[in-house]
Amino acid sequence: MRDENDSRRREILSTLAGLGIQGHLYRAPVAGRPIRQARDQCLRALVPDLLDLGVARLVIESCSQDRQDERVIQPILNRRGVAQFTWLHSAPAAEPLLWAADATAWALGKGGDWRRRVNDIVADIVDLP
Repeated sequence: MRDENDSRRREILSTLAGLGIQGHLYRAPVAGRPIRQARDQCLRALVPDLLDLGVARLVIESCSQDRQDERVIQPILNRRGVAQFTWLHSAPAAEPLLWAADATAWALGKGGDWRRRVNDIVADIVDLP
């Protein structure tokens, strides 16, 4: 979204809104601590919530932190004795819904009219302490 012009951004967000998808945003504070800690906190909240909802598959955008993500997610699955849950890291080109998450998060962060355009997409926002 960062590299798109405003007309293209509006088109992307309009298309996403028309798909009827719903997203749940998890936010953790980053001030005064490494972003990695905030990411871990989000994963520790997100994964149990997904399991409680009966979600069977999680796709996370691949980055230089894939191994660290595994060290957070796997113990949660082990503690809960979960066998029917798959998670993987993927490049955005291989998983189009990663684009939707990125565009939605971008619009929320920009605020104003951009945020209004994704109001129907965002089911809820979980603010972590």
